Amino acid sequence: MPLQQLLDKFIHADNANECWEYLLQALKPLGIDGGLLVYAPLVDSDSAFFFYNNHYSSAFFQDYLSNGGGVNDPCVQIACNNKAALKNHSSTALMRWDHIDQFLSNNPHLINKNTERMDEISQDHQLNAGLTFVIETPSTHSSWLGLGLGSRGMSHKEFECEVIPHLEFIQQCLTLFQSSLLRFPLYGFQQLQSLPELSERQINILQGLAMGMRHSDIAKQQVHRSVAQLDKDIRTLKNLLRAKTLEELVAISLLRGLIELPSCG
Repeated sequence: MPLQQLLDKFIHADNANECWEYLLQALKPLGIDGGLLVYAPLVDSDSAFFFYNNHYSSAFFQDYLSNGGGVNDPCVQIACNNKAALKNHSSTALMRWDHIDQFLSNNPHLINKNTERMDEISQDHQLNAGLTFVIETPSTHSSWLGLGLGSRGMSHKEFECEVIPHLEFIQQCLTLFQSSLLRFPLYGFQQLQSLPELSERQINILQGLAMGMRHSDIAKQQVHRSVAQLDKDIRTLKNLLRAKTLEELVAISLLRGLIELPSCG
């Protein structure tokens, strides 16, 4: 599924579950055939608990929950405890499952019979290769949102050859997915992030970018500023909306409902 098509589906989604389904549909052709979305609203407290949206087999999920779920999932625990260490250039933090042993060796306090049992469960259900992502929830520092994406039956070597070459596309999909989730409450809790307050000028800039206008035309017709001042405004908007490129800036603005594409006719 092309990014533009995925963006369109996200824009018209009615809830977080639909966004999750659309994400998995987009990644399935790459060899990602299952996933688990995990939300912990109070992960930093003694009363941490987890909510799940499962897209693996029901048999795996039953075994997973029977062994404590996210509490004993080494991927979840490592990601919860190492958000800064996992951080890369994007708005999501990434951990490859074939790197779990290295992280555990640096965090021996996370190893116990239950985490070892979780590894056995994954092997029993042929879920050996995959990726775990941590998604930022900036408005609630005590909350944690992450997801696992797996390729059933694939070895780490096969995953390296077939899926990892598409990692940049997967990250782009995750950026759109994160922006989509910010529109909706999760599991009855408040929206993950409130909408940023933008000035009329900033809205006009975003609208011009969405319409495909040249920077010089936006500067002259939309905001009546110099191109240099416009470029500075765009950098400010990228930082505010956590976008790396102009394309991401427009996509995030559309997904958050900050602007709308002009109707044709």
